[in-house]
Amino acid sequence: MNTYPQQTYEVDAGRTLNHSSPIVDNWCHEIKAACAGFGTNENKLNEIIGTKTASERYLIALRYPELHKVTLLAELKGETSGDYGKLLQLLAQPIEEADAMIIRDSTKGMGTNEKHLIPVLSG
Repeated sequence: MNTYPQQTYEVDAGRTLNHSSPIVDNWCHEIKAACAGFGTNENKLNEIIGTKTASERYLIALRYPELHKVTLLAELKGETSGDYGKLLQLLAQPIEEADAMIIRDSTKGMGTNEKHLIPVLSG
């Protein structure tokens, strides 16, 4: 059983991943357009990011900085806030990095937040 998308294991094994395709590039450009100008088109972000599989989001996270010179995570941090922003940030990064972020946030400060920590640790 794999906890993460196959691409994650391939990259960790040192294999070069072909994450450049017209479809992935188009998704990246659509995300950039949703973040451009005054205000953010949250409905468009939901449509693009929320409908993708973990594997597709992984490819977007890899390709986005190559096309737009900023990571998808940094882009969304600057464009969204609150719980909505946190959710998009978790979806916008490879799952293993999102898990690390949840673990860090769940153990930061006094005590731990077991409600968030246990699902991540149990896979």
